[in-house]
Amino acid sequence: MREQDKLTILRDLIALNTVADNETSVAIYLQDLLRKNGIDAQLVTDDNTKRANLVAEIGDGQGPVLAFAGHADTVHEGDLTTWSTDPFTLVEQDGRLYGRGTTDMKGGLAEYVIAMIELHEQAVPLHGTLRLLVTVDEEKFRELMEKQRQLARSSRKSADAESWKSDEISFENIPSTVFCGYTENSSNAKILDIVVEGEHTSCAADGLKAVIVLDKTPFYGEGGGQVGDTGVITADGAEFCVTDTKKTAGGVFTHFGTVKKGSFSVDDSVVASINTERRNAIRRNHTAAHLLQAGLRSVLGTHVEQAGQLVNENTVRFDFTHFSALTAEETKAVEKFVNDTVLSGITVENNEMPIAEARKLGAMALFGEKYGEVVRVVSVKDKSVELCGGTHIDNTAKIGLFKIISESSVAAGVRRIEAVTGYGVLKLADDYKHLAYETAEILKCSAGDIAKRALQIGNELRETKKQLEKTEAKLAVGKINEIISTARDVGGIRVLSARLDGTPADELKKTAESIKADYPDVIAVLAGVNGDKLTFCAACGKEAVAKGAHAGNLVREVAKAAGGNGGGKPDVAMAGGKDITKADAALQTVVTVAAAQMGVK
Repeated sequence: MREQDKLTILRDLIALNTVADNETSVAIYLQDLLRKNGIDAQLVTDDNTKRANLVAEIGDGQGPVLAFAGHADTVHEGDLTTWSTDPFTLVEQDGRLYGRGTTDMKGGLAEYVIAMIELHEQAVPLHGTLRLLVTVDEEKFRELMEKQRQLARSSRKSADAESWKSDEISFENIPSTVFCGYTENSSNAKILDIVVEGEHTSCAADGLKAVIVLDKTPFYGEGGGQVGDTGVITADGAEFCVTDTKKTAGGVFTHFGTVKKGSFSVDDSVVASINTERRNAIRRNHTAAHLLQAGLRSVLGTHVEQAGQLVNENTVRFDFTHFSALTAEETKAVEKFVNDTVLSGITVENNEMPIAEARKLGAMALFGEKYGEVVRVVSVKDKSVELCGGTHIDNTAKIGLFKIISESSVAAGVRRIEAVTGYGVLKLADDYKHLAYETAEILKCSAGDIAKRALQIGNELRETKKQLEKTEAKLAVGKINEIISTARDVGGIRVLSARLDGTPADELKKTAESIKADYPDVIAVLAGVNGDKLTFCAACGKEAVAKGAHAGNLVREVAKAAGGNGGGKPDVAMAGGKDITKADAALQTVVTVAAAQMGVK
């Protein structure tokens, strides 16, 4: 197993350890991981306790059992519920292999699973049934899932109610709208109701904003993450521009828009036509969303489930359950899965069937949604089968291309991918091309030479930095000469002190070391103030040290005068001061302390 794969497993388990009620998530993750590596694993429920364990069947029955020992003196075969602080090891005892260590998700569990996979890859003879995880409380899991479903339903009801709250419009007496948009982009229809300024009315005149209800419509009403259609409704020279379409809980499609010319009345015969170009873009993105989910489950594992989506004419926004950010390799693999399916030109089938039959086909259902006895199933052979009421293309080739533009976190354990298809990919390519040409213009080179030019500029900057450092070094020499000129002779040793405000601690030490190296007969103490931080550095040349000078003791005594402390080696040492206002007073003690160290009166 590659080191990168091991790090990925450890990363995912650490991420799972931060999620509340995570035992089930860990179980599903490990089940997927083991199955992908050729090891049969499944959740097995105990009929008595109503709890489940993740159980892996290993080996061919010809070798020793791989077990787990919680402690050296107690073997719990196949049981990881016992905690241990021992580091993980694999040991052989009485012809059996034991994994000995801790179930801490940040270490032992990951190492244990990795060891199991590696042994399987190396064809090490193993047999037996191995429990890999603490038990999963399925009853508690179902309880939490139901709470989440109720919360989701409540949120949707609140959102629906809020959208009509200001108008207080009821369509209870209007029959459900016949939706023909799966197969038709335009259709004849009859106006059943008109709403203007929150009131039911019989007509809408030129320039008015209104809501029109038809008996039949090709306009898709917002739902299932797909936005509503736009287009026009026309009749005898009159035109109503539809800017959005929604659907009530009773199945009534409401067309929002403005009368551009003429007027409309209840019972008028009209022609309803969607914006076909926009709808086709939405179709491409919606089918791509299905393939994206299939790709994520193929690459990351079957623990991936849809947690929300938004499909419009511009992008695909898909939320899904996963424990960590996708790596560059994972993102590339998901894109490849989708684009391979696109370029294969597979027919996209839309069929209505009993829900029981759909389940037999393995159709994916949207979390928290309720379905009737007859459902619509959208399938791409050998790739994706989902229950979906949205609109789709009839062949994957019509998606054109698929490209992920971002991947991010939206909640604990929930990730979000945004992607584009078709003309959206072409626009993205054009944007990148424009950026490349713009960058090339700034760098004064051709687009094809951007990398070469950037490398050249980087080298030039590094060379400029070297020259700057040389200049700074010359300036530092001048500064040191200036400091040396202030030294006082104490018993044949030059003693000096200086305050260099704005100088970082490392630069202060660098300056002191330069003085020590160039002047063996010098004792120097430098002080630097940066913001509210006071630092002292002392340096003693060889001749000064030979006469009894000690930089560590010296800087400690000086720092004490400013309420600080420190110390270090005889030749160079640093200390910190607490009272910046006493920095100058502290430096004034240098000569006295240095003289005392060397026994000079």
